[in-house]
Amino acid sequence: MNRNRSRLAPQLFAATLLGFTLMACSPTADLPAEGAVQLEATQAGIVPTLKPQAVATPNTGGWVINDPDATDGQAVILLGTRDAVRFVLPKNLKTRAYTVSIVGRGEAYQGAPIVELTTDDGVRVGTATLDNATYDRRTFGRATLHAGQTVTLSFLNDAYDGPGKDRNAVVDYLVLNQSHANGSDD
Repeated sequence: MNRNRSRLAPQLFAATLLGFTLMACSPTADLPAEGAVQLEATQAGIVPTLKPQAVATPNTGGWVINDPDATDGQAVILLGTRDAVRFVLPKNLKTRAYTVSIVGRGEAYQGAPIVELTTDDGVRVGTATLDNATYDRRTFGRATLHAGQTVTLSFLNDAYDGPGKDRNAVVDYLVLNQSHANGSDD
């Protein structure tokens, strides 16, 4: 019996070591107690809006695009009015006030794209104008958010007059910074 155990010892040790190695390499779902929470747009739900011209214009809705300037090389492009990205907040997010921002850019045509952020309980956090051609942070304002809540980023003002004449919103990620009573953020 002891011989069988001694034969298994190296295998058990290797299996245990492999298990600990895999656990150490696995991404953690825990959020830092302090600091920003970043939610990638490409991992959120894209919400296309059905409208009559959708049949005539096949490129309506949001799409994940390859963009070397975006985090991880991808972003979400919103192509039509009311196209949206829905972010589900992490289950371990603490209920508190956050300053909510996105990192994105605009494709301007007869003006810059405007996006709106709302919560699933109907609260309008704010709007932002993406008047920047390169990725930059735009802040919507402060909102009290909680775990599992959904926030929706909607494109408000599409314009299209043919190739090269198209207004679009490009979203890299959503940022939540903990807000303090004095108005400062982490």
